[in-house]
Amino acid sequence: MLTQARMALGELLVEQGREDEAIPFLQAVVRTELANGSVDDEVKRAARVLRRIRGISE
Repeated sequence: MLTQARMALGELLVEQGREDEAIPFLQAVVRTELANGSVDDEVKRAARVLRRIRGISE
């Protein structure tokens, strides 16, 4: 639930043009990758948003 809340807040901040404030929330989502290397949808989405903020193409 915390991961979903961080993702929602990060996306909301990005939509408002507040990318600098969104980055820590999105990074926290990315850090939730499971120890076995599996990744859930929020992690993938957060990584895509972070790449977009930083101007890195997919």
